[in-house]
Amino acid sequence: MKRVLIFPKDVIRITGFSLRKSQLLIQQIRSLLKKKPLQYLTVKEFAHFMGLDPNEIEIL
Repeated sequence: MKRVLIFPKDVIRITGFSLRKSQLLIQQIRSLLKKKPLQYLTVKEFAHFMGLDPNEIEIL
């Protein structure tokens, strides 16, 4: 079963960004999507924001 949520470690693996930059990117996306504080970011939302195909993102 594939994971649905994305975390900073996943962003590091996908983009090569540092931990802090990955955290800020997730925070920025959540803010733009007007998510509440305890709502998570999905792989699909992250892929759409970054202009990537969600099917190409493989999270282990």
